[in-house]
Amino acid sequence: MEIGLRQLDRFMLRLTPKPFQFLYWKYRHLWDPQWFNDFLGEENINHPHRHFILDAIRGLDAFQSFREIGCASGPNLILIQRNLSQNIKQATEQATEQATEQVADAQSQYRSHSPSFEGYDINPRAIAAANAYVHRNQIPNLRFETLSAYDLPEGNADIVLSDAHLLYCSPEHIRRRLKGLLDMTTRHLVLFEQESPTKDSTWDGCWLHPYSLLLNELAPQCDVQKTPVPATVWGGHWQKYGNLWIIHKNA
Repeated sequence: MEIGLRQLDRFMLRLTPKPFQFLYWKYRHLWDPQWFNDFLGEENINHPHRHFILDAIRGLDAFQSFREIGCASGPNLILIQRNLSQNIKQATEQATEQATEQVADAQSQYRSHSPSFEGYDINPRAIAAANAYVHRNQIPNLRFETLSAYDLPEGNADIVLSDAHLLYCSPEHIRRRLKGLLDMTTRHLVLFEQESPTKDSTWDGCWLHPYSLLLNELAPQCDVQKTPVPATVWGGHWQKYGNLWIIHKNA
């Protein structure tokens, strides 16, 4: 049954017209009603590529706001927030010999100064599952909202993440989308995407865009770091075309 569902899922992706690949994600629950819950499993949350992204974010300076565009049901943000929540545990352990009120105060103080995390996706079922997970596990400073395919949320964030969501952005919209992500972030834009082997966008089961050229055009004053995806993180197309970019706007 699982193999049949996977084959159906791949068929629906191929069936979706290239200019409208985002529709695959918006309506995926119609033929695969549990995909967003699968993303909330520990195996998916701890996928090597998510830790690859996490390690890169650890290398950045402290931040107060973090957004992910195209977050699905939130596995990246859950992992990143979980990593930072170790500070709450440490604050509690340091106060274990103090009064209960002081322990609660230490936790409250950390929560009030800890970064805020926001995730946006076009699939309302995925967003509902993400918010339910947050509520069920009492995760602080993490929220999710539904976003239409061609829009971006208002306001800014210190760090903005795009993990494979631009694979479904057509060449007609990639410049506008990438510029919108650059404008949204005040400090660092993190891209985990697949780069076209040519100077133009190419189709290889998903959209591969010439990010190095686009970033040079759209963000000429920014410091851009590019790290190829190693086989230990992800094989196949990701090993062949995948890269992690960090665009530093305050360089």
